[in-house]
Amino acid sequence: MFGKKKRILIIAMVFFGGQWVNGQIQSPLTWNELPPIPDKEGFAGMFAGVSHEYLVCMGGANFPGQMPWKGGQKVWYNHIFVLSKNDSLWKPVDKKLPRPLAYGVSVTYRNKIILVGGNNAEGYYSDVYSVEYSNGVVQIKTLPSLPYPLANMAGTLVGNTLFIAGGDTSFTDMPMKEFLALDLNSSPENQSWKELDPWPGVPRIQAVSASLNNLFFIFSGINLVKGSSGGNQREILRDAYKFIPSLEGNVVTGGKWISLSEMPRGVAAGPNPAPTFGSNYILFPGGLDSTTAAYNEPSKFSGFVTDLPGYNVERDTWFNFGNLPDNTTRVTLPAVKWDQQWIFPNGEIGPGKRSPKVYVLADETVLLVANKHSNTLSFVNPKTFAVIETIPTGPNPHEIIVTPDQKMAYLSSYEPPGNTISVIDLLARKQVKTISTGQLGRIHGAAITADGRYAYFTAGQSGYVIEVDIRTNEISRTIPTHGKISHMVYVSPDGKYLLTANIGSEDISVINRSTGKLFKKIPAGKGVEGMAFTPDRKFLWALNQTGGSITIIDMQTLVPIETFVCSGMPVRIRFTSDGKKALVAGWTKEGTLTVIDVATRKEIKRVKVGDYAIGVELSPDENYAFVGCEDSMEPEILPDGSERIKEHKEDSDGVHVIDMKTLEVVSIIKTGLGPDPMVMWHPSLK
Repeated sequence: MFGKKKRILIIAMVFFGGQWVNGQIQSPLTWNELPPIPDKEGFAGMFAGVSHEYLVCMGGANFPGQMPWKGGQKVWYNHIFVLSKNDSLWKPVDKKLPRPLAYGVSVTYRNKIILVGGNNAEGYYSDVYSVEYSNGVVQIKTLPSLPYPLANMAGTLVGNTLFIAGGDTSFTDMPMKEFLALDLNSSPENQSWKELDPWPGVPRIQAVSASLNNLFFIFSGINLVKGSSGGNQREILRDAYKFIPSLEGNVVTGGKWISLSEMPRGVAAGPNPAPTFGSNYILFPGGLDSTTAAYNEPSKFSGFVTDLPGYNVERDTWFNFGNLPDNTTRVTLPAVKWDQQWIFPNGEIGPGKRSPKVYVLADETVLLVANKHSNTLSFVNPKTFAVIETIPTGPNPHEIIVTPDQKMAYLSSYEPPGNTISVIDLLARKQVKTISTGQLGRIHGAAITADGRYAYFTAGQSGYVIEVDIRTNEISRTIPTHGKISHMVYVSPDGKYLLTANIGSEDISVINRSTGKLFKKIPAGKGVEGMAFTPDRKFLWALNQTGGSITIIDMQTLVPIETFVCSGMPVRIRFTSDGKKALVAGWTKEGTLTVIDVATRKEIKRVKVGDYAIGVELSPDENYAFVGCEDSMEPEILPDGSERIKEHKEDSDGVHVIDMKTLEVVSIIKTGLGPDPMVMWHPSLK
């Protein structure tokens, strides 16, 4: 695609204890080039987004003559360039922006690119536009203006809400400490900017924002402080914050700011928003640090720092991913998610100097599928649906977890005696250890703590959870569940509790993870088994398999608040990252994937898949759902919670691939017999 050049970015090991670690590993992120934007100089401060699968870049500014220290004048532009996935060159569009413009914020929303604020030689602007490119035609519409002119701010989209943080209002004004929100889902007549409480830190311009797990993040930026000579001096900031929105329905009414751990260096004016990978990682390719900012000979500037800092959201810690290629880091540029890749168009490569190059940062994600009746683990490309490799495992692998450093996987063994846990080195793609659980058998459910230190497995029929110390791969504790047939185990979002789904006693045990003592039991329904936390971590949905219903538990009170009907033996559940849809596998002869509207609890569609559907996973871009199957003849659940299988099929029903737009099966992947537990593996995120 695009005739792009491909470079490999060597990744560093994840930090431990918040320190930087420089040991290299073999699995890369890829750092590619798209065709350059057709301008000799390139542009800083462009607006960019995606409209009907086209990448669109607009506006920007540069110094087309001399550099600024030689008296050169900055020029702003109103042009629009588009690139399709099949093009080798950008196409300029005849229609222009309403005015030359740069240094604002742009986001993509429902095939429209929203342009917010910005400036040009005439001043600063409060205008907000939507730009749509379809069938070769550009349509530009006006949205509600900002309360005041604004540029050099940070901003991104969280769900349907566009957040804007900081910035300045003129070429001479000081940085601001303002936080604004616009609900893009509201009807046009009801849309208006809302002023929210700002972050706890100082005012700033050119901060970097990010959106992940329905949260808004702000990092670094520049504050202006009085110097000893009386003039303003730049202060490169290293603080960071996350904003947890409060909602009434789907509308943001306020929220809470939380301070994050200090950054290892500043990333002011870096790509905005910062690219995210998986559910935990935010990366910072480029940006201005304090050492570089202090350099005072622009004509001899050698480039911005090339190290690639990253932030782990769940662990609130920083790490170093390695280094970008020389002369590729830049500042004052947008970042755009396009076709599962992050795009970085143009930007400044030094004082006054731009680049027309367009770079791409991509994560090589792999779908792991455990085939429980073939005793194998398959590595699958989630984009092409091709099986990369299949390796042997221990007997009857029933559930799978991956360590946060993405190096190891653990598989439970359920078929009698079922007293082993398989340890898989994912990079080497081989089993490296078998952990014996002794007299505790029928190992099934699996969970791991956010810090990756402990893993937990249910020994369901005996009523225990087994704790494994990941550092030694030895059993460190056995914890009674006080439930009957504890089949699945989960770690609460705050890490404080273990929760087990108890099929026989029809309840959920809440166990203090520190003491190993039972805290309480939550009543559920008949055959409660699969469970999942909503993306905002506020609720737990528990599937009552034989009861044909779903119970919702409030995670603050640990009290069930609702039970609603979900017929067809609901067994496993996966939420979309925006929390709007729940995907529920139905363990019936004609297996199904039921797509549920989370807000209304109504069934959107029931998609037919293989017999006895069970495992569910989503592709990284959530364009596809993957559904595994039992591959057994006439399976049944016995009174003790175990499965009895008449015989296995000779040929697998396969992993069904469902297009999330059409909700139709578009492919079937044959990995082995009984493809059940599935998880996305991010080999780059080390």
